[in-house]
Amino acid sequence: MKFVISPLLAVLVLASFAWSQSVTPKKGSGQKMNLDLPFDAEGADSQEEEVPELIVFYGEAYEASNVVFCLDESLTMNNSGRFDIERREVRRAISELNPDAEFGVLFYGGQVTSFRRQLIKASPTNKRAAMAFISSRTTNLGTCLGNSVEQALQMLNRSDSRFQAVILVSDGTPTRCPFARLNGCQEKQVVCNEVLAQISAANVRRMPVHCILVGNADRCGGLPTQFMRAVSGLSGGSFRHVPQ
Repeated sequence: MKFVISPLLAVLVLASFAWSQSVTPKKGSGQKMNLDLPFDAEGADSQEEEVPELIVFYGEAYEASNVVFCLDESLTMNNSGRFDIERREVRRAISELNPDAEFGVLFYGGQVTSFRRQLIKASPTNKRAAMAFISSRTTNLGTCLGNSVEQALQMLNRSDSRFQAVILVSDGTPTRCPFARLNGCQEKQVVCNEVLAQISAANVRRMPVHCILVGNADRCGGLPTQFMRAVSGLSGGSFRHVPQ
């Protein structure tokens, strides 16, 4: 069964590529470094050029000074150790952030739980608090993905940084919030289109949403892959599938 994006959303996906920001994933080398951007040294009053952070996550590198991680804690993340891997990856990424970087962490299952309600500096104290929060999370029923991305975008909208991104991890397709069990692939497809519309409306600044799909991507005729590709396409973000 093929995933069908509504005509309006299809136009949004195509138009979004014109809005792409220069926050592009790079192949991770495992080495932490900042991107060396061209700098015009002329002009005595010129301000310091903003340099994006290089964030290595699931073996890929993403450029962003401000980043919000949206992390799946649905029950199916227990399969093949996905949840433990996800928490390990985000702990490592946060530990490597420079102090001037700002970050947020959201977990979504039956509801969305935020580490903080706003972006915070990657200070040693804040990093330690984030690690404790991440370690305390457990899986639960539901996949409240749309609300998670919407909250992440709201956090980023309060900043005027040039380099901002959401990094979204999921092992499937979203559910409605509050949770209600979906009956079959057709109803899942309907909810996918609802969530795409929700994310598109929330992302007024077209900030990149980089999507990482973990686990089995073949369910419902490849619906998880098609959905996550569509989410990233709305903003010019990237998509990756990490089999687990």
